Amino acid sequence: PTMAWLTLPNGSGEYLNKRWLDFTGLTLEVARDWKWEAAVHPDDLASLRDTWIAHLATGEPVEIEARLRRHDGQYRWFLFRGEPLRDDEGNIIKWYGTNTDIEERKQAEVALRHSEAYLAEAQRLSLTGSFGWNVANDEIYWSEQTFRIFEHSPDRAPTLDLVRTRTHPNDLSRVEALLERVRRNTDEWQIEHRLLMPDGRVKYLR
Repeated sequence: PTMAWLTLPNGSGEYLNKRWLDFTGLTLEVARDWKWEAAVHPDDLASLRDTWIAHLATGEPVEIEARLRRHDGQYRWFLFRGEPLRDDEGNIIKWYGTNTDIEERKQAEVALRHSEAYLAEAQRLSLTGSFGWNVANDEIYWSEQTFRIFEHSPDRAPTLDLVRTRTHPNDLSRVEALLERVRRNTDEWQIEHRLLMPDGRVKYLR
């Protein structure tokens, strides 16, 4: 079921299988040589061509994403993969390749980026940060807004020591007790305490 193709050592298309031709609506005669480029999205063509030419020169396997036009005019994302076939002396005599439809994956990636952007904006507007804590190794993950709340640079990984440093001294014992309790069991928990910032400002945190 794969869209497959075969080129000469210089990258000139020699063969495109039936599935490739059926998808694009082109005939082998029309798509042969470099005329297969007519099926590539104009915004992706330069990058695809440059990458392909560079790998033809180095002989290294190629892998790149680009959109192909379907016979009805719709474009879908594909993963292009090409591998050289060499003779006994190491000379490239053919390139074999495939095109794999990755449209659903690309759409899912776009949806995820949008979702992450909406979440980040919602956290910024509501002054709400999110975090993750791997209790086994104390690895911590903070959202962008959590970094803002603690006024800590995103360039440095957050740590429990930083939480302790930012916690108001009068609330530190309660926070320490909570951390120990969480380590022992997996019950849901919540706490309200103060943060004492380096310049003396106090923040109330839940």
